[in-house]
Amino acid sequence: MVLYLYLLYGYGLVSDINEAVTKGALQLTSMSMNWLVIRFFDIDNLPPFIGLLLVISAVIGGCGGSTTGGLKAIRTLILWKQIDRELHSLIHPNLVQPIRIGKNRLAPRMIESIWAFFIIFILVYWGCVFAVILCGMNTFDAMGAVFATLTNAGPGLGFIHESFIGVPESAKLVFSFAMICGRLEMFSLIVLFIPSYWKK
Repeated sequence: MVLYLYLLYGYGLVSDINEAVTKGALQLTSMSMNWLVIRFFDIDNLPPFIGLLLVISAVIGGCGGSTTGGLKAIRTLILWKQIDRELHSLIHPNLVQPIRIGKNRLAPRMIESIWAFFIIFILVYWGCVFAVILCGMNTFDAMGAVFATLTNAGPGLGFIHESFIGVPESAKLVFSFAMICGRLEMFSLIVLFIPSYWKK
């Protein structure tokens, strides 16, 4: 957040630090929480790096127990700790380093489920992007729109940053699927497509 506020001030998008904190922090927080997007700055008119920070905050900024879409902060932290542990085990092969959140040691099954969620998130994202491209949207707009719907972040990138009115009707079905996937945490919707789920 500090970097985002500093860049807003550095690029001259705000007149002083006070405005950067009030407007910038509110927009960044509202995008990362995904429940109410308050827009002081249009993402498409921001310098690319600042827009990228907003996108990253929407993907990883949500709280663990909230209904926001995206990876959420706790999953991102656990994935980061897992990557860190694997890198250390390359240097020290006999290292035993359990992954902990606070004082709680995480079970391997939980870490595996987070990796599965991450992989499904990426697959659903790119699957929806390709489906929207087949519906007639260009690649950048498709990526931005699927990002907005899958993370439930609100504003997208490209021409849909204001509204989804000009989007083809078939693409809206894909966006609806992405929104439901994001809101229901992937697994509860994807499991419906597994044949063994329907067998007695």
